[in-house]
Amino acid sequence: MQLNKELQKNNTYKDKHKSELIAVLGNGPSITNVDLHLLANLTTVGCNYISKIYNPDYTVVLDRQTRNNNPELFRNNKSTIFYANPEEHWEENYYKYENYDTKYDEPYLSNSIQRLRWGHSSIIPAINLAYVLGARAIVLFGIDLYYNNHFYNETKQLFPNKETVLSELSWINDFCTETGFRIYNANPNSECRFFKFINFNLSFLRKIVVERQFILKGRK
Repeated sequence: MQLNKELQKNNTYKDKHKSELIAVLGNGPSITNVDLHLLANLTTVGCNYISKIYNPDYTVVLDRQTRNNNPELFRNNKSTIFYANPEEHWEENYYKYENYDTKYDEPYLSNSIQRLRWGHSSIIPAINLAYVLGARAIVLFGIDLYYNNHFYNETKQLFPNKETVLSELSWINDFCTETGFRIYNANPNSECRFFKFINFNLSFLRKIVVERQFILKGRK
């Protein structure tokens, strides 16, 4: 019975947004510089507290501390929430959530919604979720890494595990090279220099429509 439920859940999400360009939204301060209205054209995967400023289609929560620090935020979150503690259950009045097991150490992204790749930043399983959803490419927003502050907290401290997170993003870049999966970074000042920087604006979206490299949200 449990296996059937897992297969059913995987079939629900696997390639649900096949060939799309998907936005992955981090919590770095640069996210406040993004024209969030333009994101309506993309399927969006957010991290942690992103719903303070934007309601993505999906939200990835990496640890219980994040959830417990602001339960009302997640209770009112209207996205599908993926939470990395399958043994725990949220209250019934949460909108919708999916548990997933964490996948460790393997130098590639998972093909299963049940086994999203763990990382020292929630951006890692968020990238993996976009990949499982069928994205042909993703654009990273709010990936800064120069300070351990977020758009909702101006306390500037050095990012404690920056090198570890950069290492994890590096092997994802290697994975992209091997598979043709594309990742762009919308923050030119980001400490992550592995992915091509793009100027995310209306002209960029129009170019996608003309060249048809990817599919925008709701288009075929």
